[in-house]
This record gives sequence, structure tokens and C-alpha cells, in this order.
Amino acid sequence: MRDKFSSLRASGEEKIAKARTAAELQDVKASLVGRHGALTDILKEIPKADISERPEIGRLANELKEYFLRIIEERNEAIQLAANAVSESFDLTVPGRAPHGG
Repeated sequence: MRDKFSSLRASGEEKIAKARTAAELQDVKASLVGRHGALTDILKEIPKADISERPEIGRLANELKEYFLRIIEERNEAIQLAANAVSESFDLTVPGRAPHGG
């Protein structure tokens, strides 16, 4: 089971890093921690696990979910900052146009 969590973490990190827009990031979030996401699929296997392993599986799942939500939020902030950034080629010294009908 630990292998599944490790594999999901690695693939999730990669998907989050590759997201270029807020919409793409939202899709990644849904695919990882959403109702029909990969983490939910793993949790559906808990009843099949040995009863002594279930608490650890739950703990690992909660930690991974919190981790994904944190790095998704960080990535979202980075995407928003990039979207609001002024291009280096933008010349702030160029005068603007006068309003029409002035």
C-alpha cells in the first residue's frame, strides 16, 4: 500500500507542476483528491486491507491529501502571480493615448 501512496505522490507532484492555468490545476486537483480521484480509489481498498493496517492507511491518505492541497494552493498562487505580472518587454515610459471625446 505504501508503494501506491508513493507512486501517487510522485505522479501528483508532476501533474501539479505541469499545470499552466487555474483551470488545468482545478482538473488536476479533482483527479487527485476529488470524489472520483486517485486518492479516493485507494481509500476504497481499505476494507480489503488487514485490520491492523487500516489506521496507518488512513493516516497516510490524510497526510497525502493535505500535502496535495497545500502544493496545489502554492501552485495556484504562482499561476496567479504569473498571470498578473507585467512582461519585461512592456515599456512603462511610453505615453498612453488621450481618452476619446475629451
